[in-house]
Amino acid sequence: MKPQLMHLIKYTMFTMNFFLYVLLFPFWLVVTLWTIATHKGRPWNFICEVKRFTKFYANKKQADTTILFPEKNTERPDTQLIKKQLRAFSKISIFETNYGNPKSFRRILIFTGIHGNEFASVTGFFGINKLLKRSNKSVLPNIKLTSPLNIYGYKKNTRFDELGEDLNRNFAKSLNPKIKLQRNLIDNFKPTLVVSFHEGPVNNFLLISEPNTQVQFTNKFLRLTKQQGIILDPFSYLKYPLKTSGLWQKGIFCEVLQRIGSLSSLGMYCQNKGIKCITLETNWNLSLKEREKMQIFILEAILDQKILIN
Repeated sequence: MKPQLMHLIKYTMFTMNFFLYVLLFPFWLVVTLWTIATHKGRPWNFICEVKRFTKFYANKKQADTTILFPEKNTERPDTQLIKKQLRAFSKISIFETNYGNPKSFRRILIFTGIHGNEFASVTGFFGINKLLKRSNKSVLPNIKLTSPLNIYGYKKNTRFDELGEDLNRNFAKSLNPKIKLQRNLIDNFKPTLVVSFHEGPVNNFLLISEPNTQVQFTNKFLRLTKQQGIILDPFSYLKYPLKTSGLWQKGIFCEVLQRIGSLSSLGMYCQNKGIKCITLETNWNLSLKEREKMQIFILEAILDQKILIN
């Protein structure tokens, strides 16, 4: 390559880097200084601090919404139902709902209501609870079902909790009591499978599986789900076609991106612990009753002995 061309390339790269640093440094400095003044013992994470910094200067309405997941078409429970459910939740201990055979080596941990604006993941708790109560405990594995974790978000129609945090981000290091509660429950119960109910702008049903969750397991589950009449989404959240409809099996590339972005989720935490974890996403544009019914069908498929055999 000619020296003049090499010189031009180096000069261009230097100029681009210079302007990039000039533009980003003031923002980085402001966020860092603000973090030092307000962090109050939290572990420092630049991505999380940027989000917190942005929300700090946003108005309350903006802070209680999320750009990535708009709520325009979601059916929200009526006010009276919400009040009734909140009274019921106030009487429930998160650790109270234990089912099945406590001696079983198959241990399933089910999380509900992590994001308050995903209404069926909160209201569906009652149907899931009822299903497990009426099931034959002798054939069930050892199951723990948490009551909805983000009641504040449910009341305020927001993804975040009262501390302004997303309970499925910065999972490994956060000092948030609700995230610590989830970590402690995983560490103490030592589940063989973690199930997290969610919903969002997917076309139909989507199962998000961590890399360590065997494809054989997820495929069996999807077959049983399809038999229940549930339509499987052929696309991922990123809208690219899936190899298997309804299954977004996370790969190394996705994991690397999460680590670069310092995004520590429940799934990644389970992955690092060697625990199978599946996230179940239903379409929040369906009616609330349809979404709750779908959750019951999905749970029945999970509890099917054909897929619980290791």
